[in-house]
Amino acid sequence: MENKLTLTGKDSEGNRCGIGADDKAGVFVCMELLDQMPVIKVALFAGEEYGCVGSRNANPGFFWNVAYALEFDCPGKANVTHECSGLQLFDTTGDFYRRIKPVLTAHMEQEPVLQSHVYTDVWPLKRMFGFSCIKIATMEYFV
Repeated sequence: MENKLTLTGKDSEGNRCGIGADDKAGVFVCMELLDQMPVIKVALFAGEEYGCVGSRNANPGFFWNVAYALEFDCPGKANVTHECSGLQLFDTTGDFYRRIKPVLTAHMEQEPVLQSHVYTDVWPLKRMFGFSCIKIATMEYFV
């Protein structure tokens, strides 16, 4: 018998509610990274589609020693968000992207496609803390 895991969301009253397929894929990636990485922090925010409510209210104490943020959320096979609402999330010619691009390319089946996005949870983090942030497509790989 195959074990299947089900990921669901709950609202503020504890009632079961939907969680999008791209969100499920992102949570899956975070859980895998928690299992595999010796040093990592994971933050899961609610309300991205409603103006990044969760990440706008992020606890600064949690992020005091964070060097960069990776967000795993959005459809597509190679979409990488590098700009959100006029804010550049990382320097496309800088050290962060130079280091992460070969990893992305190796796992995406094609070169990353840099794009702009209206909302992303890492946008408030970039504004508040200044570290490099990136949003990486995951849904096509894990759904």
